[in-house]
Amino acid sequence: MGKKRKPEKTQSDDPLGDLMTAEFADRTFQEAVAEARRKLKEAGRDIFFGKEGKVYAEKPDGTIVLVRDPKNTNG
Repeated sequence: MGKKRKPEKTQSDDPLGDLMTAEFADRTFQEAVAEARRKLKEAGRDIFFGKEGKVYAEKPDGTIVLVRDPKNTNG
């Protein structure tokens, strides 16, 4: 009987290698958010965001309005 041979590793298991770092993923996410905000602003739509459990809307003219405060509702 012959010896068992392990297949030689020709490529790394990760095809992206060191490209998919936490910094790369974070930067890509931030760029996508900025692009989405830009498109919403160009379309004249509100941009919603949350902070400390409250929901705010940034209007196309730049004003920020409190939309929902869960502490002040009965639900």
